[in-house]
Amino acid sequence: MVLGRTEQIVGDRTQYTVDCSAWLATGETLTGVTCVVDIGTATVDTIVINGAGTGFTYFINAGTLGDQYNAIFEQVTSLTQIRYDHWEFFVETNGGPNVLSANQALMLSIVGSTGPAGQAGVLGTTGPTGGTAGLTGPTGPTAPTGPTGSLGPTGRGGTGPTGLPGPTGPTAAGPSGPTGPTGPTAPTGPQGPTGPTAPGPTGVTGPTGPTAPTGSQGPTGPSGGGGTGPQGPTGPTAPGPTGVTGPTGPTAPTGPQGPTGPTATGPTGPAGGQGIQGVTGPTGPTAPTGPAGGQGIQGVTGPTGPTAPTGPAGAAGGQGIQGVTGPTGPTAPTGPAGAGSTGPTGPTGTLGPTGPTGPNTIPINMQHGVYICVAADGGGMVVAPTGATGCTFSVPSNSAVPYVVGTPISFANQGPTGILVGPTGSDGMVLSTSGATGYRTLGPNGMATAVKLTTTGWLISGNGLT
Repeated sequence: MVLGRTEQIVGDRTQYTVDCSAWLATGETLTGVTCVVDIGTATVDTIVINGAGTGFTYFINAGTLGDQYNAIFEQVTSLTQIRYDHWEFFVETNGGPNVLSANQALMLSIVGSTGPAGQAGVLGTTGPTGGTAGLTGPTGPTAPTGPTGSLGPTGRGGTGPTGLPGPTGPTAAGPSGPTGPTGPTAPTGPQGPTGPTAPGPTGVTGPTGPTAPTGSQGPTGPSGGGGTGPQGPTGPTAPGPTGVTGPTGPTAPTGPQGPTGPTATGPTGPAGGQGIQGVTGPTGPTAPTGPAGGQGIQGVTGPTGPTAPTGPAGAAGGQGIQGVTGPTGPTAPTGPAGAGSTGPTGPTGTLGPTGPTGPNTIPINMQHGVYICVAADGGGMVVAPTGATGCTFSVPSNSAVPYVVGTPISFANQGPTGILVGPTGSDGMVLSTSGATGYRTLGPNGMATAVKLTTTGWLISGNGLT
């Protein structure tokens, strides 16, 4: 961007002010400004950034009569932004034309002739911003000045008035110089933290897998010999209505009663309705009757006398009709789960909206002297400020600070001398492209980034790094 177009007088030393607040972001400040004059003998010095960090002043010195040049400024900010702007200057005479009586020569300047131009200083290293246009090529040669108007007659009392100057010839539009090479691309800053995950809807539940087969029923307890044995525990009642109870078959003569087994008390379901009485089978021969007990009072039954031997059993009656089933007893505990396979997974729910973008700045840590990075420096930048000398910045070993693989740490040097950057302990640091290891030197206004690629290995690259 053109900061201004100014006529500079031969021999002048003039201070100018540049305001950068129009393009600086909120809270962003200038951290360094350098300048180069693209052609001619003029120089720039005493660049001072103002207290707010939003502008700077500088001095432009001398220049050869007729020069047209640019003062090109490189401005670096606290957010690592690098910007190039220029101020155009035209060097004109510092006095009006005069005629010398001896030789009638025309003097365009009260300053003596300009000495040979000194050798141009070495251009400072270009900052790391990629994609910035190179310096503007030199301006084409100035067209020859048009003829000077004729001088007025010399009066008797002294020199007559100077004739009007002739019109200036048109400026030749020389071809633009070639565009300078594009600076190297700056390393990508660390990624901002991921935004919160939006609560997307839960995916549809997949269908239920097939029901496993019912476990096998436990074995029925053994029957007692000669009569009813001890009753086995009641098996679990399977859900479902009981069929209609059939009629009771004919009663056979009672055989000798075996010893009563211990009764297992299972939960008794409510009694079903009385089935139809089956036909009574023929009675077997009556055994001799034992002595009759005394007649008890009608109602409560007295103690039973000894049982006579049972006669042979009569033929079994036919199966009666099934009686009406009583209400279902309590449900037995569920058998073990079958080995059925799990149903297929339902489809994934729709992706929630992307969370907000994380911050686009990195933390700056100003340090002097010998400094070993801490965990908080991961993803940030350690800076040697203006005036700092003899600095050594070290990346700690993995055993001291276990940075996650992929962690970047950037370094910048605003001091007047180089600083050392390297690893500690048994960890290694390799210089990109050359493969050199150990501590590296980062020159003035240089910037570099080291990235952790393995548990104990770092790779470093940048501008001004050797």
